[in-house]
Amino acid sequence: MLPIRFAFTLIELLVVIAITAILIGLLLPAVQKVCESAVGVACTNNLKQVGLAIHSFHGTENRLPWVSNALKGHTYSGVTLADPSFNKFYSLWISVLPLVEQDNIARQYEPLQSPTSSVDGNGDGVSNVMLTDKPLRLLLRPSMPTPVLPPRAGYASYGWSRGNISRTGPGNADFSPDDGAMISANFGTVKLLQITDGTSSTFLAAEMQYTLKGLNYSATLTKPAGLAGQPCTGRTNWVHGHPGGYVEATTNVPFNTSDYVESSNPEFYLTSGLHAFRSVHAGGGNFVYCDGSVRFLRASVGFDAYRAVGSRAGNDSAAE
Repeated sequence: MLPIRFAFTLIELLVVIAITAILIGLLLPAVQKVCESAVGVACTNNLKQVGLAIHSFHGTENRLPWVSNALKGHTYSGVTLADPSFNKFYSLWISVLPLVEQDNIARQYEPLQSPTSSVDGNGDGVSNVMLTDKPLRLLLRPSMPTPVLPPRAGYASYGWSRGNISRTGPGNADFSPDDGAMISANFGTVKLLQITDGTSSTFLAAEMQYTLKGLNYSATLTKPAGLAGQPCTGRTNWVHGHPGGYVEATTNVPFNTSDYVESSNPEFYLTSGLHAFRSVHAGGGNFVYCDGSVRFLRASVGFDAYRAVGSRAGNDSAAE
């Protein structure tokens, strides 16, 4: 007597495969939604830590950090500085590193050297470029596209808010004072009590991701060398403190503007995505306010309301 064998028929097998495919199709959107939610939580937590670090800095220094140290007051290497203790391109991210568990970088960083200097000024065997040659996990949104050919190795997902500015002439000195929370040092200092629009109604920082379109490296400004003509999808980083789309954005330019406008255009500072907060979120992006709270701002926010929340003292209403 032959043994009895149990097996699926071809039809039964096809039915099982079809049911499995349907279940996967039903579950996949839910899984994707959970993943995106987790990424959003990570982004929110990053910005909350940034907000807490700024409040800790203010508690010690009785002011908010500067976006840029250049101009007014003192001269160092031929450049007038607000504080001669720092290089002209000293990034304010450096100021808060000890407050976000990056003491090892802060202790070894040489503030009088440029952020990407290979000079070991204090003889400890470590130069600034060795400390700034990589991104910091805290300053990267997990789902941000990895930059192609970034101009700085220490690229980042977030930038500070200078608020609204205007340019009255062609020179670097022909700018109106920043009216946001994080201003250039040559315009003085900002304390939390001076944010009369309310700390809960004024931007501190937000997403400023690599989503620029139309910006190419030039023959004279190529960093690193040899990239002239190649596309650069952004230059946000935590390393280089120059206030020109590196560590900060303005609310002059609408949120999520991604098209680059040539700097020769008279409306450059009002229309170029280089100076805009940009997000890869669907429908909006995360902003941390001066009270330390993090909120999701809709991309459809009205421009007047958006500019109002960029300002620290314009008697403006908040955008939500």
